[in-house]
Amino acid sequence: MNKKGLLGTIITILVLIVIGFFWFVREMNSEEEITCVKVQTTCCGCNMGGSEKCVLGDEVEKYEKNLSECSPTIICGAVFNCEIESCEYIKGECIPK
Repeated sequence: MNKKGLLGTIITILVLIVIGFFWFVREMNSEEEITCVKVQTTCCGCNMGGSEKCVLGDEVEKYEKNLSECSPTIICGAVFNCEIESCEYIKGECIPK
């Protein structure tokens, strides 16, 4: 094997190692960033007859925006409807615990 062929082989191996490293780091980070959060889904909280749900962390803002449109004079029933203690990410979904 001549020097150019050896140098080409070494460069190819180094490039593959670098690409593999960055792919591995990206995969590790993508799983760590997934969080599930319990959110209020109705104008009344779950401790006043409303409902709650587990959603991905990046969906929380959507629910908060919807709640900001609730009337401050809404009347809620005094019914305790809270069932979710916490949320976890399993098989691509946020599941209540």
